[in-house]
Amino acid sequence: MIYGMYLSTMGAMVQSSRHASTANNLANSNTVGFKPDWTQFQVLPAESELQGSHRRAIDGLLEQTGGGVWLDKTVTDFTAGNYRPTGNPLSLALNDENGKTRFFVVQNSADNQAYLTRAGNFVTNSDGQLMTDTGFNVLDGNGMKVTIPDGVEPRVLNDGSIRDEISGQVIAQVGVMSTDEPHKMKKIGDSLFDPQDAQVVNDQNGVLGGTLEESSSNTITEMVNMIEGHRMYESNMKFLSMQDETLGTVVSRIGKIA
Repeated sequence: MIYGMYLSTMGAMVQSSRHASTANNLANSNTVGFKPDWTQFQVLPAESELQGSHRRAIDGLLEQTGGGVWLDKTVTDFTAGNYRPTGNPLSLALNDENGKTRFFVVQNSADNQAYLTRAGNFVTNSDGQLMTDTGFNVLDGNGMKVTIPDGVEPRVLNDGSIRDEISGQVIAQVGVMSTDEPHKMKKIGDSLFDPQDAQVVNDQNGVLGGTLEESSSNTITEMVNMIEGHRMYESNMKFLSMQDETLGTVVSRIGKIA
């Protein structure tokens, strides 16, 4: 009976984690360039698998006892979202190809730390510097801040070059990096990623000017996942309550017999 309570508790805990990820995905269903997270669960192995050759010789049935799940890890889905034309030349998106995921390079001016992002809803500040909507500087391929001078009518080309439509000159270039190991990166919030162990390289291709990549989170899918997770959580809690009541009854009766 105690074992059953453990299983129900584990089931409720993993559904709680699943609910948190689903809620975050749902909240960011309209966030530009957002990539949803998925929780992965691991089935609890049988006792004989856990102990291996070091297990004690006990009842064969108990050795096969397994069941329940725990939270294994949370992974990010880097599937590209839908592309939406905006008419704004500084709205940028990235087109992936050949198994590589592309990112813009931005920098936190507070600590000069560089990060990667898929969110290309850029703006310019009072100094003409290209920025994210959260205040991070957009960098070029050489790690320098991208600046658009006054009076320039920008048009961003496929390689990230920013051309002045009046003079025809290229005045800057938006940096693009790609990796085939996006799952080794760490999501840090605000659609930003820390490369960490992922191998990234310069890849000045696939830039779509006047376009934004919408969130990869699907509202309907996330709503279904939330309802399903909530029901499974309730079921586990109900079983836990039933087992607790039964255990209490057993203990009470044993006390009376004694």
